[in-house]
Amino acid sequence: VLRDLLISVTDPVLILPEVELNTVWCMLDLLYSGRCVASQQDRSKLVNLLSSLGLAMVLDNLEIEAQNGQQSLQDHLGNTISEKGSATFKLSPELDCKVCGVKFHARQAVECFFHERDCKGNSGKSLPLLSK
Repeated sequence: VLRDLLISVTDPVLILPEVELNTVWCMLDLLYSGRCVASQQDRSKLVNLLSSLGLAMVLDNLEIEAQNGQQSLQDHLGNTISEKGSATFKLSPELDCKVCGVKFHARQAVECFFHERDCKGNSGKSLPLLSK
C-alpha cells in the first residue's frame, strides 16, 4: 500500500521525520523572506534543521534580534540559548557565493544555495551570470 502511494505521487515530497511543522514553516519564512520569528524552544530546532539540510551558507549569514540586541548566531547560541521569549532570525542583507563571489539579496537565499551548489559542481568551469 505504501509503495502504491509513493508511486502515485506526482509532485516531489520531502519527508522530514521528527521535524515539527512549526520548525519547517519557520525555515520557509527565513528562506523566502529573509527573516522569521522563533520561540525559545524552536531556535535550536531551526538551526539543527538548516544544518541537517546542508544550508551552511544560511547559517553563516544568520543574525538574531533578541531582547538584548542583535547578535551573530554563534554568540546567541553560546550565550543566550536559555533566553525566554521569541527572537527574530534574519539573514544578512547580502549573501555571497563562496565559490565565485556572486552576491544575492537575503530574499534570494534559495537561489544562492543552488547557485553555490552548482558552482561547486562546476569547479573551474565558467558559469553564466544570473540576472537579478
